[in-house]
Amino acid sequence: MTAGDRHHVDVGAYALGLLEEADADRFEEHLAQCGRCADLLEDFVGLEPLLAAYAARQGTASAASAADAAQRGPGGR
Repeated sequence: MTAGDRHHVDVGAYALGLLEEADADRFEEHLAQCGRCADLLEDFVGLEPLLAAYAARQGTASAASAADAAQRGPGGR
């Protein structure tokens, strides 16, 4: 897997705020120049509220972490 491929895999993790700070910074640099990742990120960002609502309905500990991630927004910041 090339470095560029790695960034394409990281889109979902970035959208959910799951990347470490250094990885998020690298992804943001890539994102500024990659239309493919920008398009994918828009798709993932729209899923955040749905994932948080689903997790909340499950009534598990993961509900809180999913809701927190959704509130943090892309990149987890």
